[in-house]
Amino acid sequence: MDALPPPPPELAGVVSSDPAAVRAVSGSRGPIWMPPRAVARPRDVDDVAATVAWCGAEGLSLTPRGGGTGMPGGNVGPGVVLDLSALNRLTLESDGTLSAQAGVLAAAADARAREHGRHLPALPSSAPWCSVGGMVATDAAGARSFRFGPIHAWTRGLEIVGSDGATASLDRDRAPTDAPPWGALRTRLAARALAPLPPVRKNSSGYAVHRFVDTGDPIQLLVGSEGTLAVVTDVRLDTEPLPEARGVVLVGVATVDALPEAAERADATGAVTCEYLGRRLLELGGLVDDPRVARLDGRAGVLLVEYGGSADHVAAGLAAWPEPRMASTDAPTMARLWGLRHDASPAIARAAGDRRSIQFMEDCVVPRTALPDFVRGVEAALARHGLDAVIFGHAGDGNLHVNPLVELADPRWRTTVRDTLDEVVDFVAGLGGTLSGEHGDGRLRAPLLERIWGEAHVAAFRLVKDALDPEGILNPGVVLPLQGQDALDGLAEGPDLQRLARVAPAEA
Repeated sequence: MDALPPPPPELAGVVSSDPAAVRAVSGSRGPIWMPPRAVARPRDVDDVAATVAWCGAEGLSLTPRGGGTGMPGGNVGPGVVLDLSALNRLTLESDGTLSAQAGVLAAAADARAREHGRHLPALPSSAPWCSVGGMVATDAAGARSFRFGPIHAWTRGLEIVGSDGATASLDRDRAPTDAPPWGALRTRLAARALAPLPPVRKNSSGYAVHRFVDTGDPIQLLVGSEGTLAVVTDVRLDTEPLPEARGVVLVGVATVDALPEAAERADATGAVTCEYLGRRLLELGGLVDDPRVARLDGRAGVLLVEYGGSADHVAAGLAAWPEPRMASTDAPTMARLWGLRHDASPAIARAAGDRRSIQFMEDCVVPRTALPDFVRGVEAALARHGLDAVIFGHAGDGNLHVNPLVELADPRWRTTVRDTLDEVVDFVAGLGGTLSGEHGDGRLRAPLLERIWGEAHVAAFRLVKDALDPEGILNPGVVLPLQGQDALDGLAEGPDLQRLARVAPAEA
Protein backbone atom coordinates (compact mmCIF):
# COMPACT_ATOMS: atom_id res chain seq x y z
CA MET A 1 0.00 0.00 0.00
CA ASP A 2 1.30 3.50 -0.89
CA ALA A 3 2.29 5.81 1.94
CA LEU A 4 -0.46 8.11 3.13
CA PRO A 5 -0.01 11.70 1.85
CA PRO A 6 0.95 14.07 4.66
CA PRO A 7 -2.05 15.85 6.21
CA PRO A 8 -2.21 19.65 5.90
CA PRO A 9 -0.38 21.69 8.56
CA GLU A 10 -3.59 23.49 9.57
CA LEU A 11 -5.10 20.19 10.75
CA ALA A 12 -4.78 20.27 14.55
CA GLY A 13 -6.32 16.85 15.10
CA VAL A 14 -4.50 13.55 14.84
CA VAL A 15 -4.20 11.44 11.69
CA SER A 16 -2.84 8.00 12.48
CA SER A 17 -2.05 4.77 10.64
CA ASP A 18 -1.01 3.04 13.83
CA PRO A 19 -2.29 -0.59 13.73
CA ALA A 20 -4.09 -0.26 17.07
CA ALA A 21 -5.81 2.97 16.00
CA VAL A 22 -6.82 1.42 12.67
CA ARG A 23 -8.09 -1.75 14.32
CA ALA A 24 -10.32 0.27 16.66
CA VAL A 25 -12.33 1.68 13.73
CA SER A 26 -12.28 -1.37 11.43
CA GLY A 27 -15.54 -2.86 12.69
CA SER A 28 -18.79 -1.97 14.38
CA ARG A 29 -21.65 -3.66 16.19
CA GLY A 30 -22.65 -5.17 12.86
CA PRO A 31 -20.91 -8.01 11.01
CA ILE A 32 -18.78 -5.95 8.56
CA TRP A 33 -15.01 -5.61 9.09
CA MET A 34 -13.03 -3.26 6.83
CA PRO A 35 -9.66 -1.80 7.97
CA PRO A 36 -8.97 1.73 6.73
CA ARG A 37 -5.64 3.22 5.69
CA ALA A 38 -5.82 5.71 8.54
CA VAL A 39 -8.07 7.31 11.13
CA ALA A 40 -8.43 11.08 11.51
CA ARG A 41 -9.62 12.50 14.83
CA PRO A 42 -10.55 16.18 14.33
CA ARG A 43 -10.71 18.48 17.34
CA ASP A 44 -13.30 20.88 15.94
CA VAL A 45 -15.31 21.78 12.86
CA ASP A 46 -12.37 23.57 11.25
CA ASP A 47 -10.44 20.31 11.53
CA VAL A 48 -13.29 18.44 9.86
CA ALA A 49 -13.30 20.90 6.98
CA ALA A 50 -9.52 20.65 6.60
CA THR A 51 -9.70 16.85 6.60
CA VAL A 52 -12.43 16.76 3.95
CA ALA A 53 -10.51 19.22 1.76
CA TRP A 54 -7.29 17.19 2.19
CA CYS A 55 -9.03 13.93 1.22
CA GLY A 56 -10.56 15.62 -1.80
CA ALA A 57 -7.24 17.01 -2.96
CA GLU A 58 -5.47 13.67 -2.49
CA GLY A 59 -8.27 11.46 -3.85
CA LEU A 60 -8.75 9.68 -0.51
CA SER A 61 -12.12 8.25 0.40
CA LEU A 62 -13.53 9.47 3.73
CA THR A 63 -15.90 7.59 6.05
CA PRO A 64 -17.50 9.60 8.89
CA ARG A 65 -17.89 7.63 12.10
CA GLY A 66 -19.62 8.32 15.39
CA GLY A 67 -20.19 5.72 18.10
CA GLY A 68 -19.48 2.77 15.81
CA THR A 69 -22.86 1.12 16.47
CA GLY A 70 -24.11 1.04 12.87
CA MET A 71 -25.10 -2.42 11.68
CA PRO A 72 -24.66 -2.68 7.86
CA GLY A 73 -21.15 -1.22 7.50
CA GLY A 74 -21.85 2.44 6.79
CA ASN A 75 -19.28 3.47 9.40
CA VAL A 76 -16.28 1.50 8.10
CA GLY A 77 -14.28 2.01 4.94
CA PRO A 78 -10.93 1.36 3.25
CA GLY A 79 -9.73 4.98 3.06
CA VAL A 80 -9.67 7.46 5.95
CA VAL A 81 -12.12 7.03 8.79
CA LEU A 82 -13.20 10.38 10.27
CA ASP A 83 -13.70 9.76 14.00
CA LEU A 84 -16.06 12.52 15.20
CA SER A 85 -16.13 11.50 18.86
CA ALA A 86 -14.27 14.63 20.01
CA LEU A 87 -17.07 16.86 18.72
CA ASN A 88 -19.13 16.56 21.90
CA ARG A 89 -20.52 19.99 22.80
CA LEU A 90 -24.14 19.79 24.06
CA THR A 91 -26.60 22.49 25.12
CA LEU A 92 -30.35 22.72 25.67
CA GLU A 93 -31.78 25.98 24.40
CA SER A 94 -34.52 27.93 26.15
CA ASP A 95 -37.19 26.74 23.70
CA GLY A 96 -36.37 23.07 24.45
CA THR A 97 -34.22 22.56 21.35
CA LEU A 98 -31.16 20.37 21.82
CA SER A 99 -28.00 21.62 20.15
CA ALA A 100 -25.55 18.72 19.90
CA GLN A 101 -22.35 18.16 18.01
CA ALA A 102 -22.09 14.97 16.00
CA GLY A 103 -20.04 13.05 18.59
CA VAL A 104 -22.50 13.53 21.47
CA LEU A 105 -23.98 10.23 22.66
CA ALA A 106 -27.71 9.99 22.08
CA ALA A 107 -28.41 9.00 25.69
CA ALA A 108 -26.49 12.05 26.93
CA ALA A 109 -28.61 14.32 24.74
CA ASP A 110 -31.79 12.72 26.06
CA ALA A 111 -30.54 12.97 29.65
CA ARG A 112 -29.89 16.71 29.22
CA ALA A 113 -33.46 17.19 28.00
CA ARG A 114 -34.84 15.13 30.90
CA GLU A 115 -33.12 17.40 33.39
CA HIS A 116 -35.60 20.03 32.19
CA GLY A 117 -38.71 17.84 31.97
CA ARG A 118 -38.36 16.98 28.28
CA HIS A 119 -37.05 14.05 26.24
CA LEU A 120 -35.98 12.97 22.75
CA PRO A 121 -38.54 10.35 21.71
CA ALA A 122 -36.83 8.88 18.64
CA LEU A 123 -34.09 7.07 20.57
CA PRO A 124 -32.82 3.70 19.32
CA SER A 125 -31.99 0.90 21.74
CA SER A 126 -28.30 1.69 21.14
CA ALA A 127 -28.73 5.19 22.65
CA PRO A 128 -26.10 4.63 25.40
CA TRP A 129 -23.43 4.05 22.73
CA CYS A 130 -24.58 5.63 19.46
CA SER A 131 -23.91 9.26 18.56
CA VAL A 132 -26.28 12.00 17.52
CA GLY A 133 -24.43 12.26 14.22
CA GLY A 134 -24.91 8.55 13.63
CA MET A 135 -28.62 8.84 14.36
CA VAL A 136 -28.92 11.54 11.72
CA ALA A 137 -26.76 9.56 9.30
CA THR A 138 -29.13 6.57 9.32
CA ASP A 139 -32.43 8.36 10.07
CA ALA A 140 -32.47 6.27 13.22
CA ALA A 141 -35.62 5.26 15.01
CA GLY A 142 -36.56 3.13 18.00
CA ALA A 143 -39.45 1.64 19.88
CA ARG A 144 -41.15 5.00 20.51
CA SER A 145 -40.89 5.99 16.86
CA PHE A 146 -44.17 4.10 16.49
CA ARG A 147 -45.85 7.22 17.87
CA PHE A 148 -43.25 9.92 17.32
CA GLY A 149 -41.55 9.04 14.03
CA PRO A 150 -37.84 8.66 13.13
CA ILE A 151 -35.16 11.25 13.80
CA HIS A 152 -35.82 13.21 10.58
CA ALA A 153 -39.11 14.37 12.13
CA TRP A 154 -37.15 15.87 15.06
CA THR A 155 -34.26 17.43 13.17
CA ARG A 156 -34.57 21.24 13.16
CA GLY A 157 -31.14 22.19 11.87
CA LEU A 158 -27.80 20.87 10.65
CA GLU A 159 -24.27 22.19 10.35
CA ILE A 160 -22.44 20.36 7.58
CA VAL A 161 -19.16 20.18 5.73
CA GLY A 162 -19.64 19.53 2.03
CA SER A 163 -17.48 17.34 -0.15
CA ASP A 164 -15.44 20.41 -1.14
CA GLY A 165 -14.59 21.19 2.49
CA ALA A 166 -16.97 24.18 2.69
CA THR A 167 -19.21 24.57 5.74
CA ALA A 168 -22.94 25.34 5.60
CA SER A 169 -25.76 25.91 8.04
CA LEU A 170 -29.25 24.56 7.34
CA ASP A 171 -32.46 25.42 9.17
CA ARG A 172 -35.76 23.61 8.68
CA ASP A 173 -37.74 26.86 9.03
CA ARG A 174 -35.58 28.69 6.49
CA ALA A 175 -34.92 26.04 3.89
CA PRO A 176 -32.78 27.38 0.99
CA THR A 177 -35.20 25.98 -1.57
CA ASP A 178 -33.84 27.99 -4.50
CA ALA A 179 -30.19 28.37 -3.46
CA PRO A 180 -27.47 26.33 -5.17
CA PRO A 181 -27.04 23.45 -5.26
CA TRP A 182 -30.41 22.65 -3.73
CA GLY A 183 -32.79 24.46 -6.11
CA ALA A 184 -31.40 22.99 -9.31
CA LEU A 185 -31.16 19.53 -7.77
CA ARG A 186 -34.77 19.66 -6.62
CA THR A 187 -35.91 20.75 -10.09
CA ARG A 188 -34.05 17.89 -11.76
CA LEU A 189 -35.46 15.34 -9.33
CA ALA A 190 -39.02 16.64 -9.67
CA ALA A 191 -38.77 16.32 -13.46
CA ARG A 192 -38.20 12.60 -13.12
CA ALA A 193 -41.76 11.99 -11.84
CA LEU A 194 -40.66 9.03 -9.75
CA ALA A 195 -43.08 6.32 -8.72
CA PRO A 196 -44.51 6.59 -5.20
CA LEU A 197 -42.54 5.32 -2.24
CA PRO A 198 -43.03 1.74 -1.04
CA PRO A 199 -46.12 1.69 1.20
CA VAL A 200 -44.23 1.39 4.50
CA ARG A 201 -44.50 3.47 7.67
CA LYS A 202 -40.79 4.19 7.89
CA ASN A 203 -37.77 3.72 5.66
CA SER A 204 -34.05 4.46 5.86
CA SER A 205 -33.03 2.91 2.54
CA GLY A 206 -31.82 5.00 -0.38
CA TYR A 207 -32.00 8.80 -0.35
CA ALA A 208 -35.15 10.64 0.77
CA VAL A 209 -35.69 12.26 -2.63
CA HIS A 210 -39.47 12.32 -2.20
CA ARG A 211 -39.28 14.25 1.07
CA PHE A 212 -36.77 16.65 -0.48
CA VAL A 213 -38.89 17.29 -3.58
CA ASP A 214 -42.05 17.73 -1.50
CA THR A 215 -40.53 20.14 1.04
CA GLY A 216 -37.54 21.71 -0.66
CA ASP A 217 -35.69 21.18 2.62
CA PRO A 218 -32.12 19.86 2.18
CA ILE A 219 -32.22 18.51 5.75
CA GLN A 220 -34.73 15.94 4.58
CA LEU A 221 -32.26 14.74 1.95
CA LEU A 222 -29.22 14.72 4.23
CA VAL A 223 -30.83 12.87 7.13
CA GLY A 224 -30.39 9.20 6.33
CA SER A 225 -27.64 9.76 3.74
CA GLU A 226 -25.00 7.95 5.86
CA GLY A 227 -22.22 10.49 5.35
CA THR A 228 -22.25 10.04 1.57
CA LEU A 229 -23.43 13.57 0.70
CA ALA A 230 -21.89 15.71 3.47
CA VAL A 231 -20.32 15.39 6.91
CA VAL A 232 -22.73 16.42 9.66
CA THR A 233 -20.94 18.26 12.47
CA ASP A 234 -23.78 19.80 14.52
CA VAL A 235 -27.46 18.93 14.94
CA ARG A 236 -30.40 20.85 16.39
CA LEU A 237 -33.19 18.56 17.61
CA ASP A 238 -36.70 19.24 18.83
CA THR A 239 -37.72 17.64 22.12
CA GLU A 240 -41.04 16.69 23.70
CA PRO A 241 -42.34 17.28 27.26
CA LEU A 242 -42.17 14.15 29.39
CA PRO A 243 -45.56 12.45 29.72
CA GLU A 244 -47.58 12.89 32.89
CA ALA A 245 -47.99 9.12 33.22
CA ARG A 246 -46.77 5.90 31.62
CA GLY A 247 -48.07 2.35 31.44
CA VAL A 248 -46.97 -0.91 29.86
CA VAL A 249 -49.02 -3.94 28.86
CA LEU A 250 -47.68 -7.35 27.83
CA VAL A 251 -50.00 -9.53 25.74
CA GLY A 252 -49.61 -12.89 24.05
CA VAL A 253 -49.60 -13.41 20.29
CA ALA A 254 -51.41 -16.65 19.54
CA THR A 255 -50.57 -16.55 15.82
CA VAL A 256 -48.66 -14.15 13.59
CA ASP A 257 -51.94 -13.52 11.77
CA ALA A 258 -52.87 -11.40 14.79
CA LEU A 259 -49.99 -8.94 14.33
CA PRO A 260 -51.69 -6.48 11.91
CA GLU A 261 -54.83 -6.23 14.03
CA ALA A 262 -52.74 -5.76 17.17
CA ALA A 263 -50.75 -3.00 15.51
CA GLU A 264 -53.99 -1.30 14.46
CA ARG A 265 -55.29 -1.56 18.03
CA ALA A 266 -52.09 -0.01 19.37
CA ASP A 267 -52.37 2.80 16.82
CA ALA A 268 -56.04 3.46 17.46
CA THR A 269 -55.58 3.60 21.23
CA GLY A 270 -52.64 6.04 21.05
CA ALA A 271 -49.86 3.68 22.09
CA VAL A 272 -46.27 4.91 22.11
CA THR A 273 -44.73 1.51 21.28
CA CYS A 274 -45.85 -1.78 19.78
CA GLU A 275 -42.94 -4.23 20.10
CA TYR A 276 -42.92 -7.90 19.12
CA LEU A 277 -40.78 -10.62 20.68
CA GLY A 278 -41.10 -13.73 18.52
CA ARG A 279 -41.53 -17.23 19.86
CA ARG A 280 -38.03 -18.36 18.89
CA LEU A 281 -36.51 -15.44 20.77
CA LEU A 282 -38.45 -16.49 23.88
CA GLU A 283 -37.40 -20.12 23.42
CA LEU A 284 -33.71 -19.46 22.90
CA GLY A 285 -33.76 -16.89 25.66
CA GLY A 286 -35.26 -19.41 28.10
CA LEU A 287 -38.27 -17.13 28.66
CA VAL A 288 -41.19 -19.35 27.70
CA ASP A 289 -41.72 -20.35 31.34
CA ASP A 290 -40.82 -16.93 32.73
CA PRO A 291 -43.62 -15.61 34.98
CA ARG A 292 -43.88 -12.54 32.76
CA VAL A 293 -44.77 -14.76 29.80
CA ALA A 294 -46.12 -18.10 31.01
CA ARG A 295 -49.68 -17.00 31.77
CA LEU A 296 -50.10 -15.35 28.35
CA ASP A 297 -51.23 -17.06 25.15
CA GLY A 298 -47.87 -16.58 23.48
CA ARG A 299 -47.69 -19.43 21.01
CA ALA A 300 -46.28 -17.00 18.42
CA GLY A 301 -44.60 -14.60 20.86
CA VAL A 302 -45.61 -11.56 22.89
CA LEU A 303 -46.29 -7.88 22.29
CA LEU A 304 -45.01 -5.13 24.57
CA VAL A 305 -47.16 -2.00 24.25
CA GLU A 306 -46.50 1.25 26.09
CA TYR A 307 -48.71 4.28 26.63
CA GLY A 308 -47.73 7.78 27.69
CA GLY A 309 -49.76 10.91 28.38
CA SER A 310 -52.46 11.74 30.89
CA ALA A 311 -53.32 9.19 33.57
CA ASP A 312 -56.75 8.70 31.97
CA HIS A 313 -55.25 8.10 28.53
CA VAL A 314 -52.82 5.54 29.91
CA ALA A 315 -55.53 3.72 31.89
CA ALA A 316 -57.82 3.55 28.85
CA GLY A 317 -55.00 2.24 26.66
CA LEU A 318 -54.07 -0.55 29.05
CA ALA A 319 -57.72 -1.55 29.41
CA ALA A 320 -58.11 -1.82 25.63
CA TRP A 321 -56.19 -5.13 25.57
CA PRO A 322 -58.04 -8.36 26.32
CA GLU A 323 -57.09 -10.81 29.03
CA PRO A 324 -54.83 -12.56 29.66
CA ARG A 325 -52.46 -9.63 29.92
CA MET A 326 -49.90 -8.12 32.26
CA ALA A 327 -50.33 -4.37 32.73
CA SER A 328 -48.67 -1.91 35.05
CA THR A 329 -48.04 1.76 35.68
CA ASP A 330 -45.50 0.99 38.39
CA ALA A 331 -41.99 2.04 37.34
CA PRO A 332 -40.11 -1.04 38.64
CA THR A 333 -42.67 -3.40 37.09
CA MET A 334 -42.56 -1.57 33.77
CA ALA A 335 -38.78 -1.85 33.80
CA ARG A 336 -39.10 -5.56 34.53
CA LEU A 337 -41.44 -6.02 31.55
CA TRP A 338 -39.13 -4.09 29.24
CA GLY A 339 -36.32 -6.22 30.66
CA LEU A 340 -37.67 -9.22 28.75
CA ARG A 341 -35.73 -8.10 25.68
CA HIS A 342 -32.54 -7.42 27.62
CA ASP A 343 -32.80 -10.69 29.53
CA ALA A 344 -33.09 -12.61 26.28
CA SER A 345 -29.84 -11.44 24.67
CA PRO A 346 -27.27 -13.10 26.96
CA ALA A 347 -29.37 -16.25 27.18
CA ILE A 348 -29.56 -16.47 23.38
CA ALA A 349 -25.78 -16.07 23.16
CA ARG A 350 -25.36 -19.00 25.55
CA ALA A 351 -27.91 -21.15 23.73
CA ALA A 352 -26.34 -20.44 20.32
CA GLY A 353 -23.27 -22.54 21.15
CA ASP A 354 -20.75 -22.27 18.30
CA ARG A 355 -23.19 -20.33 16.12
CA ARG A 356 -22.96 -16.56 15.85
CA SER A 357 -25.62 -13.96 15.17
CA ILE A 358 -24.65 -12.55 11.76
CA GLN A 359 -27.05 -9.71 11.01
CA PHE A 360 -27.14 -9.84 7.23
CA MET A 361 -30.89 -9.14 6.86
CA GLU A 362 -31.66 -7.52 10.19
CA ASP A 363 -33.78 -4.47 9.33
CA CYS A 364 -36.49 -5.28 6.78
CA VAL A 365 -39.67 -3.22 6.80
CA VAL A 366 -42.93 -4.19 5.10
CA PRO A 367 -46.49 -2.88 5.14
CA ARG A 368 -47.78 -4.06 8.48
CA THR A 369 -50.67 -5.86 6.77
CA ALA A 370 -47.94 -8.07 5.28
CA LEU A 371 -46.37 -8.97 8.64
CA PRO A 372 -47.82 -12.51 8.79
CA ASP A 373 -46.55 -13.24 5.27
CA PHE A 374 -43.19 -11.73 6.12
CA VAL A 375 -42.67 -13.78 9.29
CA ARG A 376 -43.79 -17.03 7.69
CA GLY A 377 -41.85 -16.39 4.49
CA VAL A 378 -38.61 -15.54 6.29
CA GLU A 379 -38.97 -18.52 8.63
CA ALA A 380 -39.50 -20.79 5.61
CA ALA A 381 -36.44 -19.37 3.83
CA LEU A 382 -34.33 -19.83 6.94
CA ALA A 383 -35.53 -23.42 7.30
CA ARG A 384 -34.75 -24.19 3.65
CA HIS A 385 -31.19 -23.06 4.19
CA GLY A 386 -30.76 -24.70 7.58
CA LEU A 387 -30.55 -21.48 9.62
CA ASP A 388 -32.06 -20.69 12.98
CA ALA A 389 -32.97 -17.08 13.85
CA VAL A 390 -34.74 -14.83 16.30
CA ILE A 391 -37.33 -12.36 15.04
CA PHE A 392 -38.33 -9.32 17.04
CA GLY A 393 -38.80 -5.59 16.80
CA HIS A 394 -41.18 -2.85 15.84
CA ALA A 395 -44.35 -4.66 14.75
CA GLY A 396 -46.34 -1.44 14.92
CA ASP A 397 -44.22 -0.06 12.08
CA GLY A 398 -43.84 -3.33 10.15
CA ASN A 399 -40.12 -3.22 10.93
CA LEU A 400 -38.91 -6.55 12.29
CA HIS A 401 -35.30 -7.48 13.03
CA VAL A 402 -34.15 -10.93 11.92
CA ASN A 403 -30.93 -12.17 13.53
CA PRO A 404 -29.85 -15.47 11.94
CA LEU A 405 -27.52 -17.77 13.86
CA VAL A 406 -24.76 -18.95 11.52
CA GLU A 407 -22.43 -21.92 12.04
CA LEU A 408 -19.16 -20.31 10.98
CA ALA A 409 -17.29 -23.61 11.23
CA ASP A 410 -19.36 -24.87 8.28
CA PRO A 411 -17.07 -24.34 5.25
CA ARG A 412 -20.05 -23.32 3.08
CA TRP A 413 -21.55 -20.79 5.47
CA ARG A 414 -21.02 -17.90 3.04
CA THR A 415 -22.94 -19.73 0.33
CA THR A 416 -25.76 -20.35 2.79
CA VAL A 417 -25.84 -16.69 3.79
CA ARG A 418 -25.78 -15.50 0.17
CA ASP A 419 -28.57 -17.83 -0.95
CA THR A 420 -30.74 -16.90 2.04
CA LEU A 421 -30.17 -13.19 1.51
CA ASP A 422 -30.98 -13.42 -2.20
CA GLU A 423 -34.24 -15.19 -1.47
CA VAL A 424 -35.30 -12.74 1.23
CA VAL A 425 -34.48 -9.66 -0.88
CA ASP A 426 -36.81 -10.75 -3.66
CA PHE A 427 -39.44 -11.77 -1.13
CA VAL A 428 -39.39 -8.40 0.65
CA ALA A 429 -39.55 -6.55 -2.67
CA GLY A 430 -42.61 -8.61 -3.57
CA LEU A 431 -44.31 -7.58 -0.34
CA GLY A 432 -43.77 -3.89 -1.11
CA GLY A 433 -41.08 -3.44 1.53
CA THR A 434 -37.50 -2.23 1.77
CA LEU A 435 -34.39 -3.70 3.41
CA SER A 436 -34.03 -1.00 6.05
CA GLY A 437 -36.47 0.74 8.36
CA GLU A 438 -33.93 2.42 10.65
CA HIS A 439 -30.34 1.14 10.21
CA GLY A 440 -29.58 2.40 6.70
CA ASP A 441 -28.18 0.55 3.69
CA GLY A 442 -24.50 0.75 4.58
CA ARG A 443 -22.18 -1.43 2.50
CA LEU A 444 -24.16 -4.60 3.03
CA ARG A 445 -27.33 -3.51 1.25
CA ALA A 446 -25.90 -1.09 -1.32
CA PRO A 447 -25.43 -3.79 -4.02
CA LEU A 448 -29.03 -4.91 -3.45
CA LEU A 449 -30.61 -1.48 -3.79
CA GLU A 450 -31.82 -1.75 -7.38
CA ARG A 451 -33.68 -4.99 -6.65
CA ILE A 452 -35.78 -3.12 -4.11
CA TRP A 453 -36.09 0.33 -5.69
CA GLY A 454 -35.79 -0.31 -9.42
CA GLU A 455 -33.68 1.47 -12.04
CA ALA A 456 -35.49 4.83 -11.98
CA HIS A 457 -35.11 5.42 -8.26
CA VAL A 458 -31.48 4.30 -8.22
CA ALA A 459 -30.74 6.66 -11.14
CA ALA A 460 -32.26 9.48 -9.07
CA PHE A 461 -30.09 8.48 -6.11
CA ARG A 462 -27.01 8.64 -8.35
CA LEU A 463 -28.04 12.08 -9.57
CA VAL A 464 -28.08 13.25 -5.95
CA LYS A 465 -24.71 11.69 -5.20
CA ASP A 466 -23.08 13.17 -8.31
CA ALA A 467 -24.48 16.63 -7.55
CA LEU A 468 -23.32 16.80 -3.93
CA ASP A 469 -20.17 14.65 -4.06
CA PRO A 470 -18.96 14.85 -7.67
CA GLU A 471 -15.53 13.40 -6.87
CA GLY A 472 -17.06 10.50 -4.94
CA ILE A 473 -14.87 10.86 -1.85
CA LEU A 474 -17.60 10.70 0.82
CA ASN A 475 -18.19 7.13 1.96
CA PRO A 476 -18.10 5.50 -1.49
CA GLY A 477 -19.75 2.09 -1.57
CA VAL A 478 -22.34 3.11 1.03
CA VAL A 479 -25.98 3.50 -0.10
CA LEU A 480 -24.85 3.26 -3.74
CA PRO A 481 -22.48 0.42 -4.69
CA LEU A 482 -19.13 0.71 -6.41
CA GLN A 483 -18.43 -1.26 -9.56
CA GLY A 484 -18.11 -4.94 -8.64
CA GLN A 485 -19.05 -4.42 -5.00
CA ASP A 486 -20.44 -7.53 -3.32
CA ALA A 487 -23.00 -7.56 -0.53
CA LEU A 488 -20.83 -9.89 1.54
CA ASP A 489 -17.63 -7.85 1.31
CA GLY A 490 -16.11 -7.75 4.79
CA LEU A 491 -18.84 -9.96 6.28
CA ALA A 492 -17.63 -11.75 9.43
CA GLU A 493 -14.01 -10.94 8.64
CA GLY A 494 -13.28 -9.42 12.04
CA PRO A 495 -10.66 -11.28 14.07
CA ASP A 496 -13.20 -12.43 16.68
CA LEU A 497 -15.21 -14.23 13.99
CA GLN A 498 -12.43 -15.28 11.61
CA ARG A 499 -10.97 -17.61 14.21
CA LEU A 500 -14.25 -19.55 13.95
CA ALA A 501 -14.88 -19.23 10.24
CA ARG A 502 -14.10 -21.68 7.48
CA VAL A 503 -14.67 -20.90 3.80
CA ALA A 504 -15.14 -23.46 1.06
CA PRO A 505 -12.77 -23.22 -1.94
CA ALA A 506 -15.58 -21.97 -4.20
CA GLU A 507 -16.11 -18.99 -1.93
CA ALA A 508 -12.47 -18.32 -1.10
